[in-house]
Amino acid sequence: MQRWVGPGCVLPVLRRLSGHRAGREHRRAVGRRVALRLREARRDVGGWDAPGLSGQESAVAGFSADPIQGPTPLEVQRRDESTGGIHTWWWQSGDGGGSSERHPAHTYTTSGVYTVTLSMSGLGGTDTVTRTNRFATYAAAVAGFSRDPRSGPALLAVQFTDESTGDSNTWAWDFGNGSGSSDHHPVHTSTIAGTYTVTRVIGGPGGSDNEVKRNYMSVHEPPPPADRRMYLPEIFRSPW
Repeated sequence: MQRWVGPGCVLPVLRRLSGHRAGREHRRAVGRRVALRLREARRDVGGWDAPGLSGQESAVAGFSADPIQGPTPLEVQRRDESTGGIHTWWWQSGDGGGSSERHPAHTYTTSGVYTVTLSMSGLGGTDTVTRTNRFATYAAAVAGFSRDPRSGPALLAVQFTDESTGDSNTWAWDFGNGSGSSDHHPVHTSTIAGTYTVTRVIGGPGGSDNEVKRNYMSVHEPPPPADRRMYLPEIFRSPW
């Protein structure tokens, strides 16, 4: 069935068409305002694009740090190397410490092995990176030792005992008589009489240290052998 539009219907139709054109203009104006706001937002956060816009780079967390190990206290400088639209950072240092700075430094005061996490977010999205057991701090090495006995005759066997503290794994002994040892708890036998200065050097993750003990080992000449000759009573001696 055909539907005829008479002269009385022309004006309402024109009004509807005009309304459609006005709606399109309104939507275009709104779109221009939204685009302007997005450009202002990108400018305010340093030129980063919002997700979904052409050329937008998604956020990818990453960082570097130096040093990653050393004696306590250890200060570690961390540097954010994340990419994408980022404007917030949260660091977890593994020892209860945290920071919202972009490139923070952190000092570890207790020896141990630590895991560090960086979480970041912004217009490029969110991301997290974790470095597991990457940072290690060690107790500073402090040399110390004792010996037993302190003195005795030549061929004296002296037991030396390591009493160092901190993290060490190498040992060097100098017994002052031209001999030494790399054992942890050495036994040294002195064959020549004299008074000797003993030096101990240690090294390892906790650094190096040494201790010198002067006149610490005394060795003297052994006593003369006992006179084992037998003497007969005078009555049994020959007069000749």
